Amino acid sequence: MALDTGIVRTLWMTPDEIRASADRHRSPLVLRCMEDHLAGVRYPLGLVVTDASVSGAPATP
Repeated sequence: MALDTGIVRTLWMTPDEIRASADRHRSPLVLRCMEDHLAGVRYPLGLVVTDASVSGAPATP
């Protein structure tokens, strides 16, 4: 699988290692998503939708 531009490798890290490297994250959402998961915050995938105006493709149900 190809990595996004700017990503040079994959790396497994502990939560503490992820917190300590927050200045290197591509987005603050990296830490937020991890913290939400560790706190037990869960949402069904059906909650995620994309409007057709974003790509011209039909919206996901």
